[in-house]
Amino acid sequence: MKKLRHLFLPLVLASNATIAMADWKLNNELSRLSFVSIKKEHIAESHFFSNVQGGVDAAGQINVMVKLDSVQTNIDIRNERMRQYLFETSKYPNAVITGKIDINKALKLVPGATSTETVKLNLNMHGQTHPIDATLAVAKLKDKKIVVSTLQPILLNASKYGLTPGIDKLKELAGLNSISFAVPVTFELVLEKA
Repeated sequence: MKKLRHLFLPLVLASNATIAMADWKLNNELSRLSFVSIKKEHIAESHFFSNVQGGVDAAGQINVMVKLDSVQTNIDIRNERMRQYLFETSKYPNAVITGKIDINKALKLVPGATSTETVKLNLNMHGQTHPIDATLAVAKLKDKKIVVSTLQPILLNASKYGLTPGIDKLKELAGLNSISFAVPVTFELVLEKA
């Protein structure tokens, strides 16, 4: 039995090392998660989050965490109001996106090639979790780098995530007659082999 243990232990350790090495970590500097707000019915403004973390494991499981405090709107007071009244980051500091992609299909691509797939993602934000359909492009840049991006914007309904009171407060503070509950979201996530 001892001999068998000595034979199998290196195989188990090698298998675990392979799984650990196969993980893909999100490069925050090269990645971007953006959303558009629409006010006064026709005025659209683009925003993004500067702190997005996570990655994809060897089975293709996506786990991405968005630090909502990192919202960037190009206006400091609007950043602060979104943190305080819309996202309520003192209570809900993060949004988490989970789902699955066919990572093996992506790894078989030649560098420069792209595949597309429609996936079901889950977004947990502001204490609510809802499924999202997304059409994604997965591109292989080189052996140790892939990019996962939206082929078309994902349309979120802010009311499903309990954000309506926050939107009403933003309207009041900015003296606006409307801010749309429909929020187009796009992302481009650069993943590097860990």
